[in-house]
Amino acid sequence: MGHADLHIHATAGADTLGRFLDYVERGAYLPVHLTADDESLLRLLDYVERETNLDVIAITGHNDIASSHRARELARERRYRFEVVAGLEVTTQEGNLLALFQERLLPAGLPMARTIELVHDQGGLAIASHPMSWLGGSIGQGNLDRLMAEGKDATPDGLEVINARISNRGYTERARHLNEKRYKLAEVGGSGAHSLSDIGMGYTLFYGQTATDLKKAILEKTTMAGRMRQRRSDATLGPFGTLARAISHLWKGRRQ
Repeated sequence: MGHADLHIHATAGADTLGRFLDYVERGAYLPVHLTADDESLLRLLDYVERETNLDVIAITGHNDIASSHRARELARERRYRFEVVAGLEVTTQEGNLLALFQERLLPAGLPMARTIELVHDQGGLAIASHPMSWLGGSIGQGNLDRLMAEGKDATPDGLEVINARISNRGYTERARHLNEKRYKLAEVGGSGAHSLSDIGMGYTLFYGQTATDLKKAILEKTTMAGRMRQRRSDATLGPFGTLARAISHLWKGRRQ
């Protein structure tokens, strides 16, 4: 079976810490999400090639499709063994939405039903990001129920029932249970990676190996979501991930 990570942020390969310190030193406004350059994207693509068994990845920047298109272009030029699906994580009124197989930027801030229609207009797939979780930008159960009641055109193609950034098993069990009993959408897993070591920690299993096979599997609702149990070494965390890990250890030490 094929493995796909459909929720990777373009800046996962960036020297985010260095760029953060540069912004602070200059007293400039720090954007929440930084645009990835070619060096960062190549670092990300090289990592996927060497360190994972992924057959398909989706670069899903927040309201940014340019990085995804550039990553796809670089992957084709370098002839990596995996495919890159162009997409983005778009902000809607009810929560974030993974928009896959997209060629044009989607407007942020629209109702999710309208955003899904625009995704489908491009022949793409719409996946609700980490629904009913504590992560910011998550659609709640009430809004999801209302969305499903609106009809097929407004219905997501899948739910991200596993997001590797969420360690609480209760989230996965609840999302999976509601999907199996009520929503009956394709089951999707992703890492939500903001650092290299997180890539592939959450994944989607599908029959086949190509992006075309993946799209077919999601539409036919034959995908399965999975999670890796063992995190990779700190050597692959990158500066930002290493800083976060160090702060975590210091905080735990102060509480003891």
